[in-house]
Amino acid sequence: MAALGWWSTHELDIPLRVGMVPVAALHRQGHVVLAALHDFGNTNVFGQFLGGGVPMAEHWMKADAQWRITPQEGDLPGLEGLSCRWEPIPPRRGHILCIIIDPVDPLGDAVRRLLHRLEQVVTTERAAPLGDGGDLRPVVVPRARLLGMEAKVVARGRRLLRVGRAVVGSVLLGLVHRLGGKALGLDVGFYRRKVAERSDYRKLAGGPRLVLDVTAGEDAAIEALLAEAEAAGQIRFGLARSTATTMTCMVGDFSADRHVHFVDGDGLGYWRASVMLKEKLKPAP
Repeated sequence: MAALGWWSTHELDIPLRVGMVPVAALHRQGHVVLAALHDFGNTNVFGQFLGGGVPMAEHWMKADAQWRITPQEGDLPGLEGLSCRWEPIPPRRGHILCIIIDPVDPLGDAVRRLLHRLEQVVTTERAAPLGDGGDLRPVVVPRARLLGMEAKVVARGRRLLRVGRAVVGSVLLGLVHRLGGKALGLDVGFYRRKVAERSDYRKLAGGPRLVLDVTAGEDAAIEALLAEAEAAGQIRFGLARSTATTMTCMVGDFSADRHVHFVDGDGLGYWRASVMLKEKLKPAP
């Protein structure tokens, strides 16, 4: 984690605070952390976290240096499969809505009821930002900026080779897609379906986090439901709207069908939603 903080700051120019908080310390203060894996099979999993201990751990880390880790240059095991070759993906139904919901009682029933009401506005499957994957268009030659970002996950002496492999892989996938979808042992249609299936547009990180492709009417209805729940003291929420979905991939072994995908709204949608949420938490002047 020290190496991750150093790499993000010095290689990507994105300052990143990293830290570790023992779950036992959170539990002693009454902050619950529940963890589970969303298993898509074939070792493709996402971590899911529920309970007030998750946002509290972030708060402790930011507020108290004892929980922080000092960034230090080093190896980045586990990031070798990081890939950023996809272009922003336009919405199919309207625009992209990023939602952060922090329940006041993380283990209570209010959020479950709220999510049920949101599903009545539009099901999250229908509003999935990647749909069923059928509209995804693999890039033939990724932009140089994206290749440069991907290359930075390996040591400087290996970056040219990493870029070369990335270009070859993208050219093969893109050309096979344009030639009908099946050739050279590749099934691009199957891959696109799995990309959509294994995207984290629905997740739990203390509370629900959603990236949805919605119409203007659905957006208004969702915000009204969230505002009602917030006024009732059940949740706090943040929203952000984007014109496209961005996707970052973690590919363990493409040939073995091991890959998962992380989505966000274009223009740092989740970050903008978190800014809205944090503004609500500031004490009144």
